[in-house]
Amino acid sequence: MSNGGKGWVTFSWIIFLLAGLANAMYGAAALVRKEYFPTEGVVYEALKSHGWVWLIFGVFQIVLAIAIASRFSFGRIIGIALAVISGVVWFYYMLYMPIAGLTMIVMYVLVIYGLSAHGEDFT
Repeated sequence: MSNGGKGWVTFSWIIFLLAGLANAMYGAAALVRKEYFPTEGVVYEALKSHGWVWLIFGVFQIVLAIAIASRFSFGRIIGIALAVISGVVWFYYMLYMPIAGLTMIVMYVLVIYGLSAHGEDFT
C-alpha cells in the first residue's frame, strides 16, 4: 500500500471513531439528562429508546473503527456500507443543519474513497 493509502485508511477509522464517540455520548445524554433536549417533538417523547439506539450505534462505530485500524476486510466492507447509510441520513439533516449536514456528507464521501480506493492492504 502506498503512503497515500495509509493516510486515507487512517482518516477513515478516525472519522468512525470520532462519530462513534459523539453518538455514544449523545445516546448516554439522552438516557441520563433529559433536560438537554427540547421538549417539543417526537424525539423527546421516545427519548429513552432514542438514547439506547444512539448509544448502541456509537459503540458499533467504535468497534468498526478498531476493525478498520486493524485492517480487517470485513471492517472495510461494513465501513463502506455504513458510510453510505450515514451520508444518506445526513442528507436529510441538511434541512435543519445545512453546514453540518454538508460537512458530514463530504467527510463520509472521503471515507468511502479511502476505504474503497486504498483497500489493498486489508486482510
